[in-house]
This record gives sequence, structure tokens and C-alpha cells, in this order.
Amino acid sequence: MMLVAHRALPRTERGPSSSPVPRGSLALMTAAVAGFSVASIVPVGGWTVLLLLSGVALGGWFVHHERRTAAAVLPSVTFRRSAPLKWIYVAVGVLAFGIGTEAFIPFFGQELGGMTPLVAGFLGAALSFGWSVTQVVSANARTATTVRTVTVAGPGLLAAGLGVTALLQQEGPATAVAALWFLTLFIAGAGIGLAFPHLAVAAFGSVADPEEAAKASAGINTVFLIASAFSSALAGVLVRVGEPSIVSSAQYLLGGFAGVALLGVVPAVVASRSAARAVSRGAPNRSGV
Repeated sequence: MMLVAHRALPRTERGPSSSPVPRGSLALMTAAVAGFSVASIVPVGGWTVLLLLSGVALGGWFVHHERRTAAAVLPSVTFRRSAPLKWIYVAVGVLAFGIGTEAFIPFFGQELGGMTPLVAGFLGAALSFGWSVTQVVSANARTATTVRTVTVAGPGLLAAGLGVTALLQQEGPATAVAALWFLTLFIAGAGIGLAFPHLAVAAFGSVADPEEAAKASAGINTVFLIASAFSSALAGVLVRVGEPSIVSSAQYLLGGFAGVALLGVVPAVVASRSAARAVSRGAPNRSGV
């Protein structure tokens, strides 16, 4: 891949970066994620609540700092009052949040479903598989109505898939039930694949200035990584809350994340308008598909 990139990518002029490193924002974000992470390894109780609250507070401080600093992680247009970009980023964050369940799904497959490590690994990949397959199809949507529909449906489908999977959790399930785990996780991943390409286009098309539009589009990956870090940390907390019952841990994790995904329908409605306008104007697909 290094050789291919060397041959394929165009040569560009080197120049010094004019943007300072956002040290303050990075420190606050790291501390917030650390609060959630530590909460997943301490005994469930007062310390868990305190660490979760500290993580939330630090996350709020991160947003407050981002709005006022010149050295920010996210583009400055994100926090303008009339700009829809913040809602697009929230919708992206919700979709990325659902991926945090993947770390524990193979564990549930082995402990509850009695699956071999290989089969449990395929179960863990079901969500990503649904995401990948559906994104290729969804990225080809060209009408504004279709784009709005799939963008709003994405978080709802993610919530439905995770919620039904939570209800199906049991020890020693029949083969048919275990097959349904794979299907419902695939459906959850399909929700991410439906909406994500159009949210990326919406971010690019929500800003008139070409340079700012490029920054807004690049911010999609930044938000995705931030949300993934928080979701992985919170997933550990929810699994810990359900102990010692593995069934309860699975239900807390999948059900909790389904609730977060359901809340994402609201920002997705706002973001879908920008996605539809971007498609109507013929904005380029920056989804990476």
C-alpha cells in the first residue's frame, strides 16, 4: 500500500502548518475518556458514579473550550448559532457510538452462545459487515427525498437492531436464536451504513467557503474517533454494571446503546435537511466509499 500510495498520490508543495496543536482540547478529551475508562474497572458503586460524572463534566468543558479557543480540534464553524454542522456531527457521533458494542459481542457469543472463538469472531463482525454492505448501496442514493429518508432511518435502525439483540440474549440459545443475533446485529450495522455517507456529504455541503467546507468534512473522522473512544469506555461500564450475570451485562450494554442510538434520530432529522440540500446542489460524495 505504501508503494501504491507513493505512485498514485500527487506531489504537493511543502509548507509550514499555520494551525497550532490543540493541546488544551486534546488534554480535556483524553481526561474525559479516562474518567469513563477507569469507571469500568473500579467496583460498582459511588466511585463509578463519581468517575462517570467527572467524565461528563470534562466532556462539557471540552465543548466549552472548543467554542472559545483558536487552537481547536473541530472547525470553528461548528459552533455558529445558525450552522447545521453541529447537528451533523452529533448524528455522526451517535452512529459511531454504536460501534462500542463490538468489543464485547464475541465474548457474549462464547459465554452465552457456546460458540467457538472463530464463530464468535464472525458474530462480532456482523455489525461492521452490515455497515459496509449497506453503505455501498446507500451512497448511490441521488434524490433529496431518498437521502433524507435513509439519513433519519439510520439511527432508528441502529437502535432497533441493538434493542432486539438485547431482548434475545439468553444462556444456551437454540441455533435459530443465535442466527437471529447475527441478523439483528447486521441490521444495526446497516443503520450506520444507511446514514453515514450522506452525513459526510452534508458536512461538506453545509459550509459555503471551500476551505472551511474541507475542514468540516475532515471533522467527520475526528468526531467519529472521539465518539468511538467514549463508547468503548462506556461499554466497559455497562458490562460491569450487569455483573455477575453475563446475560444482564449483555442486556445493559446493548439496551443502553440502543437508547443512545434512538436519541440520535432527532439530530439526524436536522442533519438530513443539509444532506438533501447537498445532493440537490450536486455536492461531491466525501464518504470514503
